[in-house]
Amino acid sequence: NNADSVRCVLTSNAQCITISTVSSSTTNMTVNPNVVPTINIGTNSNTTLCAGTSITFNTTTTNGGNAPAYQWKVNGVNVGTSANSYTYTPANGDSVRCVFMSNAQCVTTSSANSNTINMTVNPVVTPTIGVSSNPSTAICAGTIVTYTAAITNGGSTPVYQWKVNGVNVGTSANSYTYTPSNGDVIVCALTSNVQCATSSVVNSSAINMTVTPYATPVISINPTPGATVCAGTNVTYSATTTNGGNAPTYQWKVNGVNVGIGANSFSYTPTDLDSVRCVLTSNAQCIMNPIATSNTVNMTVNPIVNPIVNLSITPTDTVCAGTSVTCNAMITNGGATPAYQWKVNGINVGASLDNYTYAPADGDSIRCELTSSATCPSSTTVSSGKINMVVKPYLTPTINISVSPSDKVCTGTNVSFSATATGGTTPTYQWTLNGVVIGTSSAILNITPTNADSVRCVLNSNYQCATTTIANSNTVDMIVDTFITPTISLSAPAKVLVGNPVTVDAVVTNAGSNYTITWFNNGVMFSTTNLPTTTYTKIAGTDSITAKIVSTSQGCYNTTLSDAVIVQTDNMGVGNIEGGSGIYVYPNPVKNVLHIDKIQTTMTYKILDIVGATIQAGKLNKGDNNIAIQEISSGMYMLELQDNDGNKEIRKMVKE
Repeated sequence: NNADSVRCVLTSNAQCITISTVSSSTTNMTVNPNVVPTINIGTNSNTTLCAGTSITFNTTTTNGGNAPAYQWKVNGVNVGTSANSYTYTPANGDSVRCVFMSNAQCVTTSSANSNTINMTVNPVVTPTIGVSSNPSTAICAGTIVTYTAAITNGGSTPVYQWKVNGVNVGTSANSYTYTPSNGDVIVCALTSNVQCATSSVVNSSAINMTVTPYATPVISINPTPGATVCAGTNVTYSATTTNGGNAPTYQWKVNGVNVGIGANSFSYTPTDLDSVRCVLTSNAQCIMNPIATSNTVNMTVNPIVNPIVNLSITPTDTVCAGTSVTCNAMITNGGATPAYQWKVNGINVGASLDNYTYAPADGDSIRCELTSSATCPSSTTVSSGKINMVVKPYLTPTINISVSPSDKVCTGTNVSFSATATGGTTPTYQWTLNGVVIGTSSAILNITPTNADSVRCVLNSNYQCATTTIANSNTVDMIVDTFITPTISLSAPAKVLVGNPVTVDAVVTNAGSNYTITWFNNGVMFSTTNLPTTTYTKIAGTDSITAKIVSTSQGCYNTTLSDAVIVQTDNMGVGNIEGGSGIYVYPNPVKNVLHIDKIQTTMTYKILDIVGATIQAGKLNKGDNNIAIQEISSGMYMLELQDNDGNKEIRKMVKE
């Protein structure tokens, strides 16, 4: 028991002891009671806190001994060190407790568990405030606007402070109503009482007010290129507006009639005196009357004019060498201040005047370019036609006359005298025959001269640059010969067998050494010779042979036709074909088909006209042959038969 005193008495049985009994010291007993260790934990702050906040847990213990130990646990997991306190930053829902290990005597258990503390950790929030306006931030003057605040994380009893241009206004309500002025800036400050706020006071974004005074729409129109244009010009009318809004509409009018589309420009080709205007319908805010009418553009449309420049030359475009000429420009539609550029052979000359004076060279090409200042010219610069200068040298007129066919002709021959002159384009001529004026003022004189006639001509020149106007020609003295008449007489055989040659001879006198004879048989020419003889083949019938002689010798010879010489057919014939007999030709006269029968061997045939020309020819077979002759004209013909050896037989036939 507590306070008991305990000692021991020893009784020894050892030998040689001095004393057999001895007592120990006394021990006074202390008896402690049995105890139970306890632990309780608490914090240095509230168990509900904001995220990121550190907290310290402390212990209150009993019967812990002189060196107790501590094991902290968060959500059952050992944390911390063996200390009687623990500090950390909790998460929401964490549970914290501590296990207490006692080293005290007489404990009933060596460890004890503390109470559990459950943490409430609220997130950190940012209060926000936004402000809206009704009707809007762009209003017309005098409009009452209500501004309403929308907040987050304001807490249970938020406080509002409205400010206009930095000055506190209104009450602590989430809306504020007033009539703003242009440029006012509205802000609302929120004081939040929410836990864990990043800031207790936040400001809204500023609302900048646009307050528009009531206005009147205005429109003006402007034409491009202008209100005065040339005919056919497309003009664009552009509208300039104030207070028209963002989507105005336009109605264009020409002479009061609606045209165009609802755009701020309109293009068309006006006519003179057209009036153009535009009606604007504005959709702008704060407009008393949305309709406005523009100014009226009255169009002046000038007609297109054609500038023209024509030239004249003084004295003329044909002058003598060294003569100065003045070129004059005559213009139409040149305007008030026309400009001139003279060109000679394409090279600029002269000043900008309507005339130019100089001494031209032959062949110079002169023209003028006009730059018109007229309103609405079809072309600003036009060119005149060219004037090509003829510059004539000074010369002395000349004249020479010639005669055709010759200055030696036959009696009665008409001759032509021709004058070749240098003396202008239309000179006059004065012909004289044996010193007597004859003829007209022509470059040609036709006469029938007599022997020894003398002809000459006087030229009266109109050449512009002549040194003298009168020139005398050479003199032509005519020799006129009398005609000589040749004689020609013919001779020929009186009778010739058909198919035989006939020779006709002529006796010629007074024909000179050179002449041509043309021979005729019954009036048909059959030969031309320059000798007094010819030959032809006799055909059946009577030939009347004549001849015409033309002398080609120098001198004057008449043409003479001879008397006729008659050549008869010798009726003795030409005999049968050698070795053959009895060729039978019928009918005679014949109309369409000629029969040639009893041919003993192949041969050829010809049908000849009266002058011996072949009309039809062909081959005859042995035996009887039929020849179609319906295409031959009616008349007298000769039938010529010839065998392969060249033997001939000629018979007379008549085609009906």
